[in-house]
Amino acid sequence: MIYEDYFEKDYIATMGSTDYFGRLKPSALMMFIENVAVEHVSGLGFDWDYTTRELHAAWIIVRTRVALKRPPLYGETLRLRTWAATPKNAYFPRETEIFADDGSIGEASAVWVLADVDTRKILPPAKFYEITGFKHRGDPRFEAPARIPHDLEYRNAESFAVRYSDLDMNRHVHNTRYIDMAEDHLAVEREPNLWVKGINISYAAETREGETLVLTDAGEGMHRFVKGTDPNGKRKFDLELLFDRI
Repeated sequence: MIYEDYFEKDYIATMGSTDYFGRLKPSALMMFIENVAVEHVSGLGFDWDYTTRELHAAWIIVRTRVALKRPPLYGETLRLRTWAATPKNAYFPRETEIFADDGSIGEASAVWVLADVDTRKILPPAKFYEITGFKHRGDPRFEAPARIPHDLEYRNAESFAVRYSDLDMNRHVHNTRYIDMAEDHLAVEREPNLWVKGINISYAAETREGETLVLTDAGEGMHRFVKGTDPNGKRKFDLELLFDRI
């Protein structure tokens, strides 16, 4: 439901979106968070068709942070409440709170930009607000996504070939797929009592069909990092995962 300065929608943790321990996959939660943001702006008339036709631009996520109090479980209905926060420089901050029957169970903060579909030049937020009259809800309430350090000791290189099923309508790897690939690379979540309570991810460059991603990891135990690059070392994404035990 769209309100004056925020939007709410319910999402169900279905069998296809949960793992074999009955917990919602981090990539599925990230998809919910992104979808509710897109539906908010689309419901106000600023959908993909509008931004590409009128602004010759597309929404791009730069960084996202997610913090959970407990894992969402199979069959649960989650209500996501999202709003746009005060823009800063070239960035559009967006925040989302995640509710279940027992109240608020998590939060997410993301940084988006509007970029020209051809040149990738950034459209200033002031220009967007001037054209659309879109309303933001004030200063951010949640912790912002952090920049992940680049000087970590990465190891365990593993290559992933990008295929058709990894792509979205922009013909590049959908950003939630990076989380799936990272979890496959780490293979630590297969312990029955271990779950992801925190996600911090930064996106650096697109990856297209036929390209190869090289994943390496750093950190130990409950605090892990995964870096994705091309075979020449060009950075594609940086991911930080915080784990906890039930």
